[in-house]
Amino acid sequence: MSPEHKRIITDNLEGLVNLDADTVALKLLSAQIITIHERDEIMAKKTPRDRAVSLLLDKLVRKQDKGFSVLIEALKEGNPELAAILESAGMLDLLAT
Repeated sequence: MSPEHKRIITDNLEGLVNLDADTVALKLLSAQIITIHERDEIMAKKTPRDRAVSLLLDKLVRKQDKGFSVLIEALKEGNPELAAILESAGMLDLLAT
């Protein structure tokens, strides 16, 4: 993942801590961003919820840049406000380069 997208995720951790790890992990698996093993590892950490989200985001930032787009798409279903914030931040980074 690009340094810009990693920064956007880091800057928005407070909002991301409430994301639905199940839904996002399934979207990332479907898009071949994470493996089945990684999804199972994330789901094993479901309690407390913040551990699953933390592991999910830690794995996500180590993947290809497409993962950022898939994260935004997954958030649009459950947290459209946060998806818009991340999408806007990503667009601002594109304009700055």
